[in-house]
Amino acid sequence: MRLFQSYALVVFICAVGLVAAAESPVRAEMIRMTIDPLTSTITATVDKPLSRMNGSITGSFRIISGAVEGDPANPGAGAHVELIIDPTSYSSGLARRDNAVLAKSLQTAIYSDIRFVGARIEDVKIEAPGAMGSGVIDGNLTMHGETRALRVPFEATLQPDHQAFFADGTVKFDYTDWGVEPPRVMFMAASKEVSIDFHIVARPAAAPPTPSP
Repeated sequence: MRLFQSYALVVFICAVGLVAAAESPVRAEMIRMTIDPLTSTITATVDKPLSRMNGSITGSFRIISGAVEGDPANPGAGAHVELIIDPTSYSSGLARRDNAVLAKSLQTAIYSDIRFVGARIEDVKIEAPGAMGSGVIDGNLTMHGETRALRVPFEATLQPDHQAFFADGTVKFDYTDWGVEPPRVMFMAASKEVSIDFHIVARPAAAPPTPSP
């Protein structure tokens, strides 16, 4: 169960970054922002076996790095987002369970990262030009050695001074499509669907150093 959460998390987390890039643009030129791992969050939730009795389990993942890029004059085109997540950082509050998910489901000894890359935003809806809107990011999620398409809905906000971009959303998918096996309790397997919730914060990328004369 932790396993699917982790993957879903990663997927959600990447999708948010893509949206941010597309919505952040406020000027008629390409702008680039980097994702802040310390203030961004990604969580994955899956139903436990016999969920009516035991409810669900939620785990979190740490973001390694990421960036969003886009043209403020055309949020629906030219956007690019990349998010890299550390699968070994999965934490659900119970060490024994986390260790089992990392070793048997996510197999982190073999697959060291989870990546989401998006380059297209669809269904763009602008609520406040250059400041607030929503859409769907079309991208690819790579985890457990498999790469598959993933569409991530999001809502984004850009600060008036362009010093911060925020993207939030939830996406659900079947993690077994990426080759991840559902965790099991006795003979009962956890749900195959994972719900990923993300809050992405991106800030202006640092200017490149001035070349020496």
